[in-house]
Amino acid sequence: MALASAGSFAASVEYIKIEKTIFVPQRPPGEILPYSIILESSGKPINKRNFQNITLKNNLTYLTRVKVDRKTYYRLVTGNFKSARQARQSLNRIIKFFPNAWINLRSRKERQELARLIKPDKENRSAKKSAAPEKITQRKSPAVSLPLDKLLEQAKQEFLNKNYSRVLSICERLIKTGNLEQNQQAMELKGIVKERQNQFAEAIAIYQDFLILYPDSDMSSRIQSRLTGLETMLLDPKRNIEPVRRPGDSDWTIHGAFSQYYREITIQSENDQDIDIVHSALATDVELLAKRKTDSSTMVLLFDGGIYRLIEEEENDSRISQALIKYTDNHRGYQLTGGRQRGTAKGVYSRFEGLVYKGMPNPGFNYSVYFGTPVPSSYDKARTDYQFAGTSFHFSPFSKAEMDIYLLQQNVSD
Repeated sequence: MALASAGSFAASVEYIKIEKTIFVPQRPPGEILPYSIILESSGKPINKRNFQNITLKNNLTYLTRVKVDRKTYYRLVTGNFKSARQARQSLNRIIKFFPNAWINLRSRKERQELARLIKPDKENRSAKKSAAPEKITQRKSPAVSLPLDKLLEQAKQEFLNKNYSRVLSICERLIKTGNLEQNQQAMELKGIVKERQNQFAEAIAIYQDFLILYPDSDMSSRIQSRLTGLETMLLDPKRNIEPVRRPGDSDWTIHGAFSQYYREITIQSENDQDIDIVHSALATDVELLAKRKTDSSTMVLLFDGGIYRLIEEEENDSRISQALIKYTDNHRGYQLTGGRQRGTAKGVYSRFEGLVYKGMPNPGFNYSVYFGTPVPSSYDKARTDYQFAGTSFHFSPFSKAEMDIYLLQQNVSD
């Protein structure tokens, strides 16, 4: 299969708000500059824990919410650049890890809100300190909090009466006007109502929002359990269907994909008619899988890699995600895997180049012996000065319980 695409589009973008600041340098920038880099954009809330990447360190990073043609999107944004040229230099480094990243021109509203969040107004803070004692004692009046407490109890009672439309209406009001505890309880109750109405996608979105906004809440573990249960319930059951072999059929089955994309990013401000090309690249990816299966053994050959060419710089950057050979002997009960691989050796949690021998004497027990060198990313070469060797054991002591034990030794620069 071959794919090729190129084109341009225009859309109305309306900035809504900054959802959360993820990282602010120890010395916050004195001025919020016009340009930033959008790392990811999704129709669903983004979980910051999925982007713990070294490229984000020391960069101002935050989550925003926008509307594009009346559809809501959540965006992960980083950087603070004076010009598109500066942003482009950073983009060329980041795009290896975030292939969908692009340069963004901040709106005035976003710059003002970001400046307020990372550098609070000193005059406002000093004014609060010098305010009269009588005003300070009145900032938390029982007359204000009590109606909202009663409103939360009313929402719970309406839930017991199965008046779900009324529950949702009250929860929306509490989320907008309530205190921290009331907000959290209202969000959870709203998600449960969506579950009862079989609106599972909306319930998942609400629980994801909760975990982003309140990751350290006492309720987070309960919300995470609800979210995991919903996501697991919606998974489609999968099973492998063995093809019927006929006399004369080839032992080898080969699958592959070839894709090529051209990407061009341009910036044009409202008062400037000139268009500035800030990024131009051609990405070529190839994936090949060859498999030979007999009654006694299985042979698999896998390659996944490509070339990323920066056209204006005339530079090429190649990547190899996997390149391996795997042989399984069903009669003798062992498996041998060699090449660039990941997830095949217990205790080795990243990509590596090496050899793994796996013994499978029975379904409830297997062991592995392996050695190799780590590969930091698919764009890097193997670190030959970081050699490792290890062994692991996998067994099931009783029903519905599995255990892995491994021993790993690594030599770093002798």
